[in-house]
Amino acid sequence: MSARRTQKIFFGTPKVLAFVNIMENFVATEIAPYAEAGVASASGLICPLCAGVETRLFYQDTVGKRRRRARLPRNKVMRAYHLCRGCGLVFVPQAFLLDPKVEKHVYDQHQNSLADPGYCRFLAQLYEPMCARLPAPARGLDFGSGPEPVLAMLLRERGYQIHIYDPYYAPARGVLEQSYDFVTCSEVIEHIYTPAESLDKLWGSIMPGGLLGIMTSMVPEAAAFATWRYKDDPTHVRFYAKRTFEWLAHKWNSSVEFVDCGVVIFTKV
Repeated sequence: MSARRTQKIFFGTPKVLAFVNIMENFVATEIAPYAEAGVASASGLICPLCAGVETRLFYQDTVGKRRRRARLPRNKVMRAYHLCRGCGLVFVPQAFLLDPKVEKHVYDQHQNSLADPGYCRFLAQLYEPMCARLPAPARGLDFGSGPEPVLAMLLRERGYQIHIYDPYYAPARGVLEQSYDFVTCSEVIEHIYTPAESLDKLWGSIMPGGLLGIMTSMVPEAAAFATWRYKDDPTHVRFYAKRTFEWLAHKWNSSVEFVDCGVVIFTKV
């Protein structure tokens, strides 16, 4: 399993361009070898969310493709993306999943901070609707909290009781065995290698009447996928559509609300 977190990026700034240079070198030396596994044209792969086998190739990266904006580097890895006809998940095959050391190296480059007002506004897209639906001092878990758990800090400032979990930065798994009024996953689920197991585990930890709040970028239409920069992050390996969340709501017998900006809130009945 991998949980991750992403800051809102404003392209063209010196900080972002420096990060881009780091990532270009890293992709070339550490990630490109994963492309040698040769699974780009495979079909009928098992969906990691619903275990369905009715999957097909959805998109294939092309050689020398330029990423858009801020002169982002050439895509050194020609990843394949497969679509599950059952639940609508788009996923990359097993051969493109990074090992923990490589994955953590990518996460270590991020600079999310409570002192960054832009990042705090970004997180507000999730925590504001969550707070409106479940007042303090509710007890919650921030899953995939990252090296600096900014979302947890913001919720604590509002009087919530928050625990955190992250496989790299807060790995105490005891918190996953407790019960909560709510769970938050901000820019995390796109990184989880085993979403069926992980999401069911989180859902099971929520008490009746509780909430699961998720923020992620949803899969665009096929015509727009080629230029969708969200998929170019090598740690982004699972991509969700609206019908994927509707599939989860049906599986869990829950209600689901699509708030805005990729924010989804499930309510446990």
